[in-house]
Amino acid sequence: MNEHIQKAYQLREKGELDEAARLIANVLNESPKEMDAIFCYGMVLLSAERFGMAANMFARCMELRPDSWEAMTNYALSMQAINQFEEAEQVLTKVLRINPNAPAALNNLGLLHVNLVNPVKAIELCERSLKLNPDQAEAKENIGYAKLMLGDFSGWNGYEDMIGSSKYRKHKPLGKEPYWNGEKGGRLYVKGEQGIGDEISFSSILEDARKDNDIIFDCGEKLEGLFRRSFPEIEVYGTRNNPVKPWRDPRTIDYSCLIGTLAHHY
Repeated sequence: MNEHIQKAYQLREKGELDEAARLIANVLNESPKEMDAIFCYGMVLLSAERFGMAANMFARCMELRPDSWEAMTNYALSMQAINQFEEAEQVLTKVLRINPNAPAALNNLGLLHVNLVNPVKAIELCERSLKLNPDQAEAKENIGYAKLMLGDFSGWNGYEDMIGSSKYRKHKPLGKEPYWNGEKGGRLYVKGEQGIGDEISFSSILEDARKDNDIIFDCGEKLEGLFRRSFPEIEVYGTRNNPVKPWRDPRTIDYSCLIGTLAHHY
């Protein structure tokens, strides 16, 4: 593989998506039919959540190599993201005819059935995927969502499996405190996560958690006023995205967690 393509993948892993896109665009400018470069560009665009453009890159790969189930799988994933479920299902079904044991295709088809509110089918597909590759946090997450649809609250286990493996669920402790696992009676630093809607939705659990722990809630800046009014007995700071926490004091933080973790215990 071209060294520039390898470098672009490395930059993508680091989250340096603009630089990765610039580098791979230079490769394509010189070799516009280089499939490895086109595929890499699609992966960069997928990470940047530019799903329509990513789908175009993978579609071009499918033209150049019609039997590339990797290109088809990522094309289908991109199409799902823009709600083109019928097209995605057709392509994933084709992938599984070519390679019945493709874990990513099984998992993506499972995700599609989560989106279509077919939880039983989603669980079946993702469990097959996990048997082939147990190290797929995404498949565990999809099973989690499907179980929650069925009223099975063990589904929160799958959601928790995403911590550290998903760009949406990253946790960094304030100091050396351990991650909270339902302990009671301590000072608990709760950090908001994902988008505004997620923070507002999960905030409904704060009152229950407050009964068992001394809570500090670190949310997005725009929501600080709302949460302070809503939870006057909880310390609320809008410094979630600020590496400097001016409110820090000598008091010990016993545990920390992302706000979604509260749902696993309450």
